Amino acid sequence: MNEEVSYKEWAWKEKVKKIQNKEDAILKPKKERYSYKNTQAYKDRLQVQAQYKLGHSNVQSYVKIKNRPIVSTSKKEFDFLKYYRVVIYWASRQYDASRADIELMFYLYNEKPFTKSQFEDFAYIMVWDKKRFDSYLEKGWIEEYAKKGELGRINSIAIYKLSFQWKRRIKAIYDRLTFRNLISEEGKNTKIFQKKVGYQDKRYSKVIKEMNEQARAMRDGTSEYYLEEDLKYV
Repeated sequence: MNEEVSYKEWAWKEKVKKIQNKEDAILKPKKERYSYKNTQAYKDRLQVQAQYKLGHSNVQSYVKIKNRPIVSTSKKEFDFLKYYRVVIYWASRQYDASRADIELMFYLYNEKPFTKSQFEDFAYIMVWDKKRFDSYLEKGWIEEYAKKGELGRINSIAIYKLSFQWKRRIKAIYDRLTFRNLISEEGKNTKIFQKKVGYQDKRYSKVIKEMNEQARAMRDGTSEYYLEEDLKYV
């Protein structure tokens, strides 16, 4: 306390100062508390939920979305390779084909009829196997499209195409990668889920169940990572 100021004057100024501070605290606008409801991610989620409610009669699914905690996620343009390793392993076991074989079938899936020489060019980046072409032909994985001299082609050579069987298999793989179809968890349909399988199959079967669960959640609208683009698979 300043000696030149009397005690009464000092006490009065302190009292006035406290009163002024209280008034300032009352008049001062409160600092806005953080709320996830004010975030853009939450507003986007509400918009998706509204679209889902308008386009579907399953109100129960909508309520489940609304009551779940909001998880902040970023929209990604491509996500169909998330379970690529799992789906390729399933296809390899299901169709008795190696990963390299399946990847070559991916290339041939939408390719026009090819010659044996062109096939060898396709397979050039793979581990060399001089019997690969004959083996595929023998197994029925590729088939003859036109024999030598057919279709009015003078001095023509034989041309080949991917078999109908493998076209269906490649489409099945794409359907699993994009969640359009699920991998069956029945042993009679899927080799990995049979009773007598190895440890590796058991590990993959566990991940397949999780993948199927996520796909079902996206379809019925209960996924925490539910995004607008998922609607096309509902």
